[in-house]
Amino acid sequence: MSTRASRMNSDAEPEVEELPPAPALDRIARLAALQMLQGKTQKEQVALLQRAGFPHSEMAAIVGITSHQVSVIKTGLKGDKASKKPGAPGKAAPPKAGSSGKKGS
Repeated sequence: MSTRASRMNSDAEPEVEELPPAPALDRIARLAALQMLQGKTQKEQVALLQRAGFPHSEMAAIVGITSHQVSVIKTGLKGDKASKKPGAPGKAAPPKAGSSGKKGS
């Protein structure tokens, strides 16, 4: 046995091949997602999966809806974010600086 080969065998470094194959990691991610989504509405589920970086097709498969429904929910989420911003339509504008709202004294 060569010196190089004996050194390689004596090192206890893990090899990349020890990682589970991608399909196994995918299943683990899906199981974790399913557990995390229990008891949540579809809208909440899609929001969580979106933040986790899942594509539309995977979100649809996990939640049990169509990819189109995922798109509709995501569009609604964008609208929800816009309505929560200060000064958004439907919200009262904050008072201007220097005005107390009282009539002349």
